[in-house]
Amino acid sequence: MNRDKVILSIVVAAYNSENTIRRCIDSILNQKFTDFELIIVNDGSTDNTPVICAEYERRDSRVKVISQVNMGLISARKSGVENSCGNVIGFVDSDDWIDSNMYQELIHIYNKYNCQLVSSGIFREFEDDRYTEEYVDNYSEGLYCNIREQIYPSMLWNDECSDYGVYCTLVNKIYKKSILLDIYKNIDTRVFYGEDCLTLYSYMMQISSVYILRKSFYHYVIKNNSMCRSRDERLLSNTYHLYNGLKKAFTGYGDLTYVLLRQLRRYIMDVESHTLRILYGINTQSMGSWKFEYPELACKDVILYGAGGAGVPLYRFLTETCNCKVVAWLDREPEGKDMECLHSIESADKIINYKYDYIVIGVEGENLAKSIKQDICTKYNVDTDKVIWRKPEHTSVFACI
Repeated sequence: MNRDKVILSIVVAAYNSENTIRRCIDSILNQKFTDFELIIVNDGSTDNTPVICAEYERRDSRVKVISQVNMGLISARKSGVENSCGNVIGFVDSDDWIDSNMYQELIHIYNKYNCQLVSSGIFREFEDDRYTEEYVDNYSEGLYCNIREQIYPSMLWNDECSDYGVYCTLVNKIYKKSILLDIYKNIDTRVFYGEDCLTLYSYMMQISSVYILRKSFYHYVIKNNSMCRSRDERLLSNTYHLYNGLKKAFTGYGDLTYVLLRQLRRYIMDVESHTLRILYGINTQSMGSWKFEYPELACKDVILYGAGGAGVPLYRFLTETCNCKVVAWLDREPEGKDMECLHSIESADKIINYKYDYIVIGVEGENLAKSIKQDICTKYNVDTDKVIWRKPEHTSVFACI
């Protein structure tokens, strides 16, 4: 291929991804938009990843492989951008895959509106196909040319929906290379959790236009052993570097700096919540104000399914307010949950060992609840009428921050 005429460079950072890298690469090479190069940065893999990548490089002239010692995700992506030929950059993680029309649609919008960022939605999927959730930015679809007033006031945190304004994922967006290169010159490579946020929001502070597309093409696969679930003592210093990096990016914008730093404080609370849970088993999601409505459970024998953030307050409600008997507390992944819940948590397959009137699902999200209910009814032959869930009212402990 003639790389001088390439429009789009897609960067894939790969580390020990031998089980997923083929699906990832195939989904990119099968794009309807074909005027791109694929740059795979092998970040010091010790498995068969380099061999697989080299195979694709031999077969397809659009593929270019770069190998380096393990330096982390930010450094790997930076290397990919620095060695790219296109004027537009996209990222895909080696565990994930994309729909065939993703870059066709994103590039069309980028060219039509001459914007500096196109942000689409994202599908979050568990690797065992438990369930899928779709996330889109909390803005109306369209072009925003005055992002200082339209986006910045709610970019990290939108008070109206208690969620991100622009979701801090790099992979479902396309970027102008020249601006991205400037960002990577100063970004702190010590950040390994929240690196997408650091890169994305730093980039957004340097642009004037963004197109919000409320459609999803990217499939982000959540692995059971992913970084966001792994115990790592470096998380404490990571938060420090992440905060300082974003604070620096937000400084110098007059009154907007205060607005952005207030959002940053709320975002950092979420990061710290993750650290507390991973390192010390403290789940701050279970704190705050919770309200449940289950009048039919009075004086009944109940199995509580779910030992996450909603499970703990639901257990308190069932035992202290609802006047029912919790005969068992189960979870699909009970390991380590005893410490978080201060209660014995058993695996889901123990359902068959108990007599009960109802199984109550203790999660906050509707899609997850539906998936759990279907799983319970199918695997353990449980009557659907015996498995119940109602969306709780929840006010975060950080709501006033």
